[in-house]
Amino acid sequence: FAIQFGDDGDAVPADVATDFLTNASYGVTGWKSGLIGDWSDWSDYTKAANLLVSPVLDSPASGADFLKRLTDASNSEFFWSEGVLKCKPYGDATVTGNGVTWTPDLTPVYDLTEDDFLEEVRQEIVNQDDAKNQIQIEYRDRANQYQPAIATAQDLDDIVTYGLRKGDVETMHDICDADIAQQVVQLRLQKILYIRD
Repeated sequence: FAIQFGDDGDAVPADVATDFLTNASYGVTGWKSGLIGDWSDWSDYTKAANLLVSPVLDSPASGADFLKRLTDASNSEFFWSEGVLKCKPYGDATVTGNGVTWTPDLTPVYDLTEDDFLEEVRQEIVNQDDAKNQIQIEYRDRANQYQPAIATAQDLDDIVTYGLRKGDVETMHDICDADIAQQVVQLRLQKILYIRD
């Protein structure tokens, strides 16, 4: 990719995804740029939170898998709405960095009560005992000639209460900076441990 944002060659995931989908030379065949929604919120979030990537496509992979790699590394999620592909960050606090301030929109989209449903609403929540409280990611450390390195995050309160529940090491070689890797693994831990429905 010829896209660069940071001084070290890292790029904004939204720019990488746009290029990946629409580039005439190597993009997704048949993808129309009109299918991409407004990704400015995602772009601003990843710049402000310094969630930048340096992807390398050195083996065959599906487009969906590659896009999932980008959202996993940027604490975000793709979804289809109004006929276009949109992306929403999971961030819920204002962050500032790289000359950008990102503020989340915390306005409720719906205000639903029991009267709005035809049947009783039931929700299954994953047992707290099954939630991992130590997460590790493997990234390529630019400061060490791109050798694989491990970034770890853990919730000590949860470990004391429930015991250590270590997750499998996730491979995130699109990340090449130790600080970014530490931030990504901390966000992954919070998502995995506290979002269980």
